[in-house]
Amino acid sequence: MRLFIFFLIFSVYCLVPAGLRAQESRVPDFSLGNVSYYNLNVGDRLRVIDTNLEVLGIDHNYTKLRVEHDTAWVKVARRSPAIQLQGIQVFVADNRYAATMSVDKRIHGLLKGDVLLGIAPAMTPLADPVIFGFPVSFTQGFLWRNLEDSYMFSYQAPQANQPGGETTWAGVGIDMRDSRGMERHMVLAMETGLISWVELKPQGSAEPRAVLCIQSESTPGIYYIYENLHSVGLNVKRGQRIMKGEGLGFAWGEGNWNHFRLGVVYSDTMPSILTRHHNTVNFYPQLLDLYFGRQPVFAHSFTKGQIYFGRANHLNGNEKNVSGFEEYHGTGWLLGRWNSVDKVEWVSGKRAGNARLRKTLFAGQPARCTNPSDFYEFEINVRNGAYRIRALVGDHLLPSWQKIEFEGVVAGTFRREAGDLVWTSERIVKVNDGKLTVRIYTNDDQVAGISEIVFQQAVL
Repeated sequence: MRLFIFFLIFSVYCLVPAGLRAQESRVPDFSLGNVSYYNLNVGDRLRVIDTNLEVLGIDHNYTKLRVEHDTAWVKVARRSPAIQLQGIQVFVADNRYAATMSVDKRIHGLLKGDVLLGIAPAMTPLADPVIFGFPVSFTQGFLWRNLEDSYMFSYQAPQANQPGGETTWAGVGIDMRDSRGMERHMVLAMETGLISWVELKPQGSAEPRAVLCIQSESTPGIYYIYENLHSVGLNVKRGQRIMKGEGLGFAWGEGNWNHFRLGVVYSDTMPSILTRHHNTVNFYPQLLDLYFGRQPVFAHSFTKGQIYFGRANHLNGNEKNVSGFEEYHGTGWLLGRWNSVDKVEWVSGKRAGNARLRKTLFAGQPARCTNPSDFYEFEINVRNGAYRIRALVGDHLLPSWQKIEFEGVVAGTFRREAGDLVWTSERIVKVNDGKLTVRIYTNDDQVAGISEIVFQQAVL
């Protein structure tokens, strides 16, 4: 009889679809706004917002997800918006490969499994605008292009003259270069909370720049870290209750680049000035949501432009144009799953810079990766039509070799000495797919470099 009951139960179990058997409903690890964060391992299944989700695998910067019947490779949302799949919004907040890029692993302290996912209901703001606000005032015409290289978990290649420096950017550095030397574009509280502490000269700095911590009123354990504020004229003090949208102060122009950094951390205990980057929350999709009013769904498209690569932060608001393509930006490098940090190398000088390309990027660094192809492609969203285009090629510090094509039209092969950059001749090309593609071939002996692209729609 017992044997019969066993086989009966086993038969019923086998008739239940595997996807229904293994789904697990559980509370999130933590939340920020309408986004719930879940730590999962490869093979784990989760039922959330009446939707079945499974983690199928991880390949460097990408995580393979199955949401109901849809399957997608989703890259870590360093500066990417959430995507909509089968009734939910989802983004990869972190994964174990991204965590290995950091010298200080405590930055990724919220990652407990293979992947940390952020999930919210479809068609719902990731951050409710009643509770949350964008952290800069728009009253004086502030525009956020979100092209800074200081985005969430952005890989900062170690510099020979700065051993032990940051290799991962914790938080988001927002460009304020048009307010340098003036009180313009007030920095605001992202939500209502309590000023936990204020440091006017952190780590013995003689510069008048401040760091402050705001404890969230809506969500226990959430803290906002504002850095690089000008200590002169700071509007808040420790113990003060601050309302969402209330002014904190203005950015301090550290070095030659005027910006401030905003981080969000989740912790059982209040972070200190020394631990302010530990347990960093990836809130970049929420920040995009607050700025655009919803997740950016429209791609930028251009008819003309001038694109600089690798320039020093004070020259171009820290826009280095060395990161992977984002549709809402309309520009970027086409990099595959082989690239651990969704980025190419770069060189920055006092007055100029360049993207540096070679078969193996970031050799000797945590981000080391090898391109399976012998070329790189930079893509620009444009309106269909004819375009005049040329590029400045070469490397400022190393001898270089590069062959360059615009939409398949060869613009030349160039072998240059270090610092000897040259313009290609102008080519007229036809675009039929809305994508103006620049292809740069490399060889195994020397690096390839590109410093600038100039393009404009032509009337033929």
